Amino acid sequence: MACNEGIPITVAQQVSAHVVQYEHLLDMAPCRVSGAFFRELIIFDDYGQNRHKRCRFSSLREKLSKHIDITPHEGVFVLRGNSGTRRVLRNEIEIAERLKATRGFRIVDPMTSSVTDILSACFGAQMAVGVEGSHLIHAVMTLRPGSSLLTLMPPFRFCTVLKDVADREGLKFGFVVGRPIENDFIVDPEEVERTIDLILAAHPE
Repeated sequence: MACNEGIPITVAQQVSAHVVQYEHLLDMAPCRVSGAFFRELIIFDDYGQNRHKRCRFSSLREKLSKHIDITPHEGVFVLRGNSGTRRVLRNEIEIAERLKATRGFRIVDPMTSSVTDILSACFGAQMAVGVEGSHLIHAVMTLRPGSSLLTLMPPFRFCTVLKDVADREGLKFGFVVGRPIENDFIVDPEEVERTIDLILAAHPE
């Protein structure tokens, strides 16, 4: 949005390797400054899941897809592990491996993978599954309208931000709420599979 109006400006701060890689793939070159004086400054009021945001999101997806050899597949499980604000799914690996074995899902760990490897695992997926959180945006960015998103919710942090994004992108959405175990949580693998079946049955292709 900003590049159509002027020079995109952002705060000078340390950025992750993923940020650098995404900027390269998307031909983004923001000007990072620690201080500046502006004679004219445009600030966008871009709240909510509006149509313009959907259009921009679609454009980003198309740009990223040009760098990936896409093969349709059943789904991808995006691991969260101990990253970010703590909400550790104790049996995350068990669920991921089960979906790999029973449904042919791919498994990707954003914390140990490059952006290209993440996108290669996610593009073409009919469904993305993982603990609710920002790491799922790697997969959501690649999902085509009509695909599905299933979030595994901690019982102490129920968040619907990704539901709003899913609605904007025309994605089928479901969730499973886990149960607490000490400061973490677990999710019933059987319930995950039943919920996947419910999503697919309610929205047949």
